[in-house]
Amino acid sequence: MRVMAIVLLATAAVIAATGATPDEAGRLTVAAVRNTAGDGPDGKGNTGDDTWQFWFQLMHDRSMFMRLDLATELQTEEVRKNGIKRKVWGPLGSTLPNPQDSEGWIYHSDWDGKREGVWGDTKDKQVLVVPYAEKGVGGALAVTYKVPADGTYIVSGKAADLEVNTEQAAATGVQVSVEVVQAGDGKSVRRSKQVVVQPVAIGDKAGPASADFRSERIELKKGQLVMLIVDPGTLAQTDTTKVEFNVTAAPVGEPDHGTKDRNR
Repeated sequence: MRVMAIVLLATAAVIAATGATPDEAGRLTVAAVRNTAGDGPDGKGNTGDDTWQFWFQLMHDRSMFMRLDLATELQTEEVRKNGIKRKVWGPLGSTLPNPQDSEGWIYHSDWDGKREGVWGDTKDKQVLVVPYAEKGVGGALAVTYKVPADGTYIVSGKAADLEVNTEQAAATGVQVSVEVVQAGDGKSVRRSKQVVVQPVAIGDKAGPASADFRSERIELKKGQLVMLIVDPGTLAQTDTTKVEFNVTAAPVGEPDHGTKDRNR
């Protein structure tokens, strides 16, 4: 009875914080990616008070991620067509599967706005994570879910490489993993040693074109971030990745079926 009471209290807290049940709030959707106002009190998307947040890995410190800071939907027609001179290459989203139906989050400098970023595609109803490249080296992108209440959760999802390349020797596929991190200073987050889904290799010659993933039951605290990382390895030019990502309340008594939570 005590366990059931804790679960019910956690569920009530999630509904109060988000207006949705835990399962609804904890599913990454196309609408969540395209939401330029966010769901937090500041009325701005992709800030520290939002449920869903979007990040890129720093090349000089690969344990650190910075926030993507440009919502493509809010850019002027000039920027959408031509990018930002010497900073962002356009047209924005032009090499995605459905350019006219895709909006998302990119970075304001040294960025290939034609593809790199996190995108919500309304035509195919899919979330795309396209890792970035700097001087020919691949950099990871990440999506985080902000835990709304203390409780027991299960992380699950699926990732698919939409540009499988078995011909090019440098094509290394994609590795998808999930970690739990602290919110940090609001502008950046640092990877932790709490890995709840170990890296799963997909695409190219690294693994199957797609793969499901799932954690065991994990205890999470309000305000922690559950971080889905899409890492292209050495080459990022052909790693458009479709992702599904869920952080849902664990049913009482459900057995574990995931990868054990262990330190790297």
